[in-house]
Amino acid sequence: RSLLHASDAQSVKDGLSGILYWGHYRAGIRDHRVERFRTKVTSDQLEQGIKTFNGLVGGSLRRLQELGLPEFRYMAFVSKLRTFLDPERYCVLDKKIASLTPLASRLTFQPTYIPITAQNDRAYKWWVHVCQSLASRLRTRPTMRPVDVERGFFYLVDHSQREIAEQLLQNHRV
Repeated sequence: RSLLHASDAQSVKDGLSGILYWGHYRAGIRDHRVERFRTKVTSDQLEQGIKTFNGLVGGSLRRLQELGLPEFRYMAFVSKLRTFLDPERYCVLDKKIASLTPLASRLTFQPTYIPITAQNDRAYKWWVHVCQSLASRLRTRPTMRPVDVERGFFYLVDHSQREIAEQLLQNHRV
């Protein structure tokens, strides 16, 4: 977070690289994606990022996408960026989570990614609101954040407990 909110382009570049590294942690393409980003990102994009990151209001996925940052085009990584900018209020929405009911019915998918569209932006806002609401209700620790709730859903899906995750979503009223 501190690297993304820095005032120098190199720190912001390192912060964005860290998101890609973390997001591709288990994938064999991790190093390639990070290197491709570091090679392709321009000084202008980083300077625009500095201005945008420090003045961002609301979900703003479209605004983040409009920066044209290499590797940050679709929902998974744009929502990761939004989350790292403000983990107290936002969470990630990737294909694994997006396949849960009722999220899947709110989203439009492409075969390999979730595009950022007006409909998908609304679905993201709904998802964030659900995670914020659950975080405030759970209070299993003093500072439960939406991203902590999202990670819990991710864990359930990753550990063959999809039904529990879907029940939680279906039973939750925002």
